[in-house]
Amino acid sequence: MKQLAHINIAKFVYPAYHPKNAEFMHGIEHISATAEQSDGFVWRLEDNSEGLLFDNPKIIATISVWESIEALKNYSYRSDHVQYFRKRAAWFERMDKANYALWWIESGVFPTGLEAKARLEYLWKNDASEYVFDFKNVFEVVND
Repeated sequence: MKQLAHINIAKFVYPAYHPKNAEFMHGIEHISATAEQSDGFVWRLEDNSEGLLFDNPKIIATISVWESIEALKNYSYRSDHVQYFRKRAAWFERMDKANYALWWIESGVFPTGLEAKARLEYLWKNDASEYVFDFKNVFEVVND
């Protein structure tokens, strides 16, 4: 059975612990708990290594695994997460390239931070494909 891996990054306008980011920073724990309690959530990277992936202290990343595209969309756009998503312009720069990537993985195998970064960078350089894609260009999984 395949599951959906996901990396999402954002670049703060101000340093992470700047007072203008206080609402976001105080909400991280709640939003993480919301993800973990969402239907279809499988796993998220919690060792903080994702914060070092881009050699820029203003860039934050989350890496997670979901049972399906629908489960991730429901969390992203139909949970408390959407309140923060709608306010993202107050905290984060608009990116000129994709800020997230999706790819299928085998059930029970979780991506490393470096693998997730490589998938996102691949999407930056190439079109969406079965290797890595986004919500607009979904490549359906074929289970063996």
